[in-house]
Amino acid sequence: MERSIKEVIKNKIKLFFMKKLLVCDLENTLIKNFNVWREINKRIGLKLDYELYEDFVQDKITYDEWCQKLSFYHNFLGNERITEEVELFEIVWNAFRPYKGSKEFILKAKEKDYKTLLITGGIEKQALLALNVLGLDDYVRTNKVLINDNGFNIIPSRFGFNKEQALKDYCRKENVKIKNVVCVGDSDNDVSMLEFVVQNDGKSFLINPSKRIIFENNKHYVRLNNHKKLIDERIRILKKSPLENYEHILSYL
Repeated sequence: MERSIKEVIKNKIKLFFMKKLLVCDLENTLIKNFNVWREINKRIGLKLDYELYEDFVQDKITYDEWCQKLSFYHNFLGNERITEEVELFEIVWNAFRPYKGSKEFILKAKEKDYKTLLITGGIEKQALLALNVLGLDDYVRTNKVLINDNGFNIIPSRFGFNKEQALKDYCRKENVKIKNVVCVGDSDNDVSMLEFVVQNDGKSFLINPSKRIIFENNKHYVRLNNHKKLIDERIRILKKSPLENYEHILSYL
């Protein structure tokens, strides 16, 4: 009996130090490509939305300023202002179309003792819906949109679009070693997170890269401000159907 108890304790200690984590982006990774910001910002005009985003990625405005400006324009310039929470939820719900196999992908990862984490640059309503529909374990708090008597307000997340920092903080709090992390994303704002993981002996996958990922001379680059940066070649690039991509990733778990 004593030996059995020791074995149980030993296994628990082993599991504590061997925590495994599967980290996923949402749009174009687990659900069909849909930019919730684009849909919301149709109300203020996409030209203005693009200009604000370019100002942000070129460091002309901070992330907090980006949130403030978007809130301001939605309140005063929107042709069809979103005035109720239910309108925002309808936008998120109607566009939430999971890829075939995405729910099973999450389930199989959990069966392999991986905790599943969502890190998205979308809005919190999307993250909560993903947890409920796809069965993910957790998410890093993302941007929150509040609609009340004070109008349309974007409450910025702690990390903005810096997913790398969000992952670092989560792993530190949860005592997860980066070498036990498998990370999946598709776009420019995922790249630094994916690179951080592979540079610390974890595994990263860039699946069906977005238009902001440039492919030239058999190499992949990410556009940063006005220049291109070569993407770490240790990141595995997958360009098949979502179901085939999931099966490939699962083979590494």
